[in-house]
Amino acid sequence: MGAVVSFSCRDECGKHQTEHCQECARACRSCMEECSRMAA
Repeated sequence: MGAVVSFSCRDECGKHQTEHCQECARACRSCMEECSRMAA
């Protein structure tokens, strides 16, 4: 579930060029990677 939410968040935040949105997109990407590692 966390990976799905992170994927959506990353995509939405990644659309905006403001630094706080890009920071959010990076955090979501990291969360997705960690969720994938835990699921493996």
